[in-house]
Amino acid sequence: PTSVKEHTIVNMYKTADSVSSNDTNKQHSEKMVDELLQNNGYSSRVLERIKKRKSNKQRKSSNPRPTTVATLKIPFLSDQCTAQIKRAAEQLHIPVSSV
Repeated sequence: PTSVKEHTIVNMYKTADSVSSNDTNKQHSEKMVDELLQNNGYSSRVLERIKKRKSNKQRKSSNPRPTTVATLKIPFLSDQCTAQIKRAAEQLHIPVSSV
């Protein structure tokens, strides 16, 4: 179905965006996705429409994602200790995920 194709294309652009460290790399990655999709029969008009819709959704997002994410690997901690770390991180607006 068309919606699955559109979601796949949007995800390709999201991936290109997430692996790019700066605007120059982002533009290059986006161009590579454009070329790949055009070589597979997608028109540039359709791709521009999908990219425009994707950028509109990003602007409407009320919860912007942090631009820098760091991973801290810690050995086993008790549930109580983990809860204290999460509370402290929330107060400082630091995104934390325990695994």
